[in-house]
Amino acid sequence: MCLALVPIHSFACCIFIDDPNARTDDIVRREVRRSAAVFTGTVDRFEYRKGYRNLTFEVLNQAGAETPSSWRSKVAIVKVDHWWKMAMPPEVILVTDDTIDSAGQLYQGFDHSPFAEGESYLIYADGTLNELRGRGCSRTVPLSRASDDLAILGPGNAPIVIDTEDTTDRPHY
Repeated sequence: MCLALVPIHSFACCIFIDDPNARTDDIVRREVRRSAAVFTGTVDRFEYRKGYRNLTFEVLNQAGAETPSSWRSKVAIVKVDHWWKMAMPPEVILVTDDTIDSAGQLYQGFDHSPFAEGESYLIYADGTLNELRGRGCSRTVPLSRASDDLAILGPGNAPIVIDTEDTTDRPHY
């Protein structure tokens, strides 16, 4: 019998089990502290764009694969309704871990993005305004299931006009 071992990349899915005695408002407040941004919005569309690195890029680079600048990352264009943390313009970009190479080959990401086009969400995100990312293992949920969080968060703020053309905090690859 011959056994061949081949290195593969594995990723753990995190599961947070809250203290069963913890109050929902404490859990939500902790989630807000952990997040760079908290907002509600509707996924308008998905696009593949150059210039956004993601976890798939990193894994392929670690495996020795070339990830040229012509590769594109899948982003969700989200129309913002309200925000609670990090002032938001009317539209933001959420970067996913899906990547497409110059030949059209799709590399499915590891983020298990819960987003669907046309659906509205309460989103807990990391990153900067020019490069937001959904937080894995967060309380991000469809808006229809966010009533407890929204009651705790309060009314929120309306989107504001922000100069998003300044991309100095986003490296270009």
